[in-house]
Amino acid sequence: MEIDYVVVGSKEYVDSYQSELEKKENAAESFEYVQKPTKTEYLLGETIDLSGLVANIKYTNDSYPEANVDGNSISAVYNFDKPLDAEGNPIDADTWTSTVMLKYGPHSLTYDVTVYDITGVEFEYETDEATDVTNKVYDRISILQAGDFTPTGIKVKVTYAKTEGGINVTSIKEMYEVDIEGADFSDTVEATNGYFEYLVTLNYHGHILYLPVKLIDVVELVVTPVADKAGSIYYGTEVTSSYFDIVCKYSNGDEKTLADSGLSSYLSVSGNTKNTGGETPITVKVENSAYNILINTVVNVTVQTPVDISVKLAKTKFDVDKTISPDVFTIKYTYADGTTATVDQDDPNLVFKYDTSVPGENHTGVVEIGNKKANFTFTVKDAEFETDPIDRAGEKVTLLAPKFPTSLIVTFICAGVVILLVAAWAVLKFVFKVDFKRKKRVSLDDIF
Repeated sequence: MEIDYVVVGSKEYVDSYQSELEKKENAAESFEYVQKPTKTEYLLGETIDLSGLVANIKYTNDSYPEANVDGNSISAVYNFDKPLDAEGNPIDADTWTSTVMLKYGPHSLTYDVTVYDITGVEFEYETDEATDVTNKVYDRISILQAGDFTPTGIKVKVTYAKTEGGINVTSIKEMYEVDIEGADFSDTVEATNGYFEYLVTLNYHGHILYLPVKLIDVVELVVTPVADKAGSIYYGTEVTSSYFDIVCKYSNGDEKTLADSGLSSYLSVSGNTKNTGGETPITVKVENSAYNILINTVVNVTVQTPVDISVKLAKTKFDVDKTISPDVFTIKYTYADGTTATVDQDDPNLVFKYDTSVPGENHTGVVEIGNKKANFTFTVKDAEFETDPIDRAGEKVTLLAPKFPTSLIVTFICAGVVILLVAAWAVLKFVFKVDFKRKKRVSLDDIF
């Protein structure tokens, strides 16, 4: 579909809009032949040729002078396909007459042409090599990435009912001129001797050729660790494709590098190297759901084993019964070659052992991971008042912390209460002469 222009606006405006060309065409008063097109015979599949056409156009509007125009100034409506009979089947004829309509504005002209049918189609080979099309092998990945399937090395030779010098006229058609059907290769087939075999239909105006097609596909990834990098994987190392030589193995046994296969952009490498050392599985995967590709292989790599660990604390003083958060710790592995690697603070293999229940200095804690241990020293503070600065009338005021331990303060308070009670007893006893006598018990015998 060709679009000459786009009109934007209200429905009334769009419906009534006319371009300058439309105004000129609608102003045509007459449209007549001066000379009909030269070509009046066509082969099935050809398109209209208006060479030689001359038409005279007169207008009702003086703004447009009378003119003779050629085929570039008018439109043609035609259909060269074989006509259908009353039952809807193509007629049994080698030639037929087709009417072409030429249009200019509200006016039209017609003329008849003869169309010649196709009597046969066959493969035309581009070289003198073996003409067995079943020997052609195609790469499914390449077809998917190209977006379509185009057979190579062949064309289609078409023979017509029209003759010249007693010989049927023929023409050679490129693959883009032929409808290719069944080339999505969506049917699942089993490989035979390493090839996935399909039958593709080449259709040229209802005339059919069948093309056997052999496909190869990637069925395996051969992954080999790069020797130079084998000893450079430590705790947390991100293992990428650069750590491997990757070869794509095809169904027929052929091999290509990942880059040559066209699959590089669909590659992913995943695995967890955050461990205490030893063999670790790494998954190398090629995946593209749109292309129905999913190939993966698992290869083991060696994560270097550390010789020691070290630990540092961001702070060393903690309140009584305080849980020390893992983010306070910086834990590092040290390897034989001097390389260090920081251990994740939330690594599930980490074990923290410490006791903050008793105030005091130089407490010792232990961090363990695997069979490695590292000690750390910390202080447990006694309870104290808040000493952080507070904002009072725009000025920072710091509350002083008490200098005595909490237990001593409690002792002082208790002693003060006892002294007050003793003083009160002495005043009542000696000043006010209060007699503190034990109350006599009364029995039933005293009453009766």
